[in-house]
Amino acid sequence: MLDSEKPITFEQIPASFSKLFLKVERIEAMLEKLQKPTEETDPILTTEQAMVFLNLARPSMYFLVSQGKINSIKKGKKLYFLKSDLKKYLMSGRRKTKAEKQAETIDFLQSGKGTKA
Repeated sequence: MLDSEKPITFEQIPASFSKLFLKVERIEAMLEKLQKPTEETDPILTTEQAMVFLNLARPSMYFLVSQGKINSIKKGKKLYFLKSDLKKYLMSGRRKTKAEKQAETIDFLQSGKGTKA
């Protein structure tokens, strides 16, 4: 890395440009990984596939969709689901471990919010 206080000489321009180009390529690669999943990585499931994935009966599936608890895509008379949406629904019911609850309690008490004024 070049010292930012010293000006770049004409001879250093090609090497500096190469380093900058490599850094930009790395940043682009990291941003691509962070972008929302595409159809290739986030498959679209039919209602039947979603029911199997969630281990739900058809009425339960339709009830959750009607309540807005599971996101769906409606095309014509058919419903489709993104696998990532189904995973989010499952994770919304995740219970915290005892250690996680204790850590939250300690953080809450240390923040001073748990004391009366």
